[in-house]
Amino acid sequence: ACAGAGKTWMLVSRILRALLEGAAPQEILAITFTKKAAGEMRQRLMEWLEDFAQADEERLRKELLIRG
Repeated sequence: ACAGAGKTWMLVSRILRALLEGAAPQEILAITFTKKAAGEMRQRLMEWLEDFAQADEERLRKELLIRG
């Protein structure tokens, strides 16, 4: 898919869902074509986790629903 299509968002959402369903981080394998993409995925996941840890329950529920 072309740039801006939402690939990183979708992959990170799937990783987040796997973690919430009980998968251990070392059980998740995400493969990308570039180190840059892997770094972007890692950064986005860390940002989301930090943001979610500080969110109130209503906002957290909304954000998690958006991500499936």
